[in-house]
Amino acid sequence: MPTPLNIAANIWRGYGIAAKHLAPPAQIYRPTDPLAPIGSGSLINTLPASFALDTNYLKPNRYGNAVWRTLIDARFTLVGDYIVDYEDISWFIIEQHIDLPIISVQCNCTASFYTPQQQTATGENPYGGNTLATETLYLQNWPVSILQGLTPIGGAPSKVGLPGDTTEPRWNILLPVLPDSFDIQVIQRDIVIDSLGRRFAIEAAEISEFGYRIKAQQVLT
Repeated sequence: MPTPLNIAANIWRGYGIAAKHLAPPAQIYRPTDPLAPIGSGSLINTLPASFALDTNYLKPNRYGNAVWRTLIDARFTLVGDYIVDYEDISWFIIEQHIDLPIISVQCNCTASFYTPQQQTATGENPYGGNTLATETLYLQNWPVSILQGLTPIGGAPSKVGLPGDTTEPRWNILLPVLPDSFDIQVIQRDIVIDSLGRRFAIEAAEISEFGYRIKAQQVLT
């Protein structure tokens, strides 16, 4: 009698056959180094992969969406794996349930994560503000999704209060599941700097089976 895993394997094999007719092969990466998530050392396979918003391939994408259904032979992938397609667009798998569609997140930039400086002495200390020189890098150049957060005014008012000030925008950052071997946790008040040079302070970091969903405020000077 077929087991659920046997059934899933047949379904995933079918996804792979369908993807072969819809898209060229993509490179599959499984991060092994927190400072180099995508590289020759983390390349594990080459598989056709196709992405769509619906099974009929009729819906175009829209603003604010990073989540896509994915056709790939998931017998050879895991949640947290990166897919780099023929257009050099990066995706990471967030759901690979045996009875449900495979779901991936489309990345629009890379980001590095830092722990801010911590004061370890009491009494008088030197300048204690966050600067890049005093922050500790723990994740480097990870493909992520960074999209504008849904807030009524788009961000918080500037604390300076000058006439030309704009609001300080808030953003949603999606990061894949991190391997247990890294022993790393993304937490509130950590700093994120993306490949566009934007700097973010993490306000909340939710971890689930999908990975991290981070709410961050862009730091403007």
